[in-house]
Amino acid sequence: MSKLVLNLAIDVSGQPSGDVYVGLVSIKTDDINKIMKLFKNAFPDIYRGRKKGARLDGNELKKVIKFLNDNKVFMFCNYISSKEWFDLKNKYKNKANLFERVYALLYFGLIHQVVFKYQPQNLVVDKENYLDINKTLNYFQYLAKSNDYTIITSVGYSSSTSLIKLADLIASASRKIDKKTLMSFNKYHFLKFKDLNYKFINRIFEK
Repeated sequence: MSKLVLNLAIDVSGQPSGDVYVGLVSIKTDDINKIMKLFKNAFPDIYRGRKKGARLDGNELKKVIKFLNDNKVFMFCNYISSKEWFDLKNKYKNKANLFERVYALLYFGLIHQVVFKYQPQNLVVDKENYLDINKTLNYFQYLAKSNDYTIITSVGYSSSTSLIKLADLIASASRKIDKKTLMSFNKYHFLKFKDLNYKFINRIFEK
């Protein structure tokens, strides 16, 4: 098997039916140990799990985003609004596992921006208590494999997984910091669910 190129993590700010921000962090395998050591030194309380993104204010989160940007860490956020949830519930009201299907699409929309085809990438996602995470990842893998992506998935917790902590901070920053400020960081990218290619949505809801 080819060498892992990227290490990726996903975490979420918000819950289904409300505004949801899905954060993704992408770090090259060769750089991850160095960056996490620098992060630990710069933000010891956050690194040790004493503070999650939801408990930080915009200024604190901006410092984290600047740190990641300065260290050439790619950051992505995928956003879905409460209105879009409402519309999806009405359109697919007879479909089981709506939340899991939509989260799989949100995950895939992020991965689709950063991964390389035919090369294995490592993705860890936070275990959201309101989701059947196994079903979510099954839907996600269905899309990934159909697009020639090799994604090695695992599940973790932000309290114990450093990469998920970074994804949590990116998701929270996307909620709390104005988009003009965030977009001034060249490694940060903001996506919207409504811009996802509709063929992916159809594929998931036809499954």
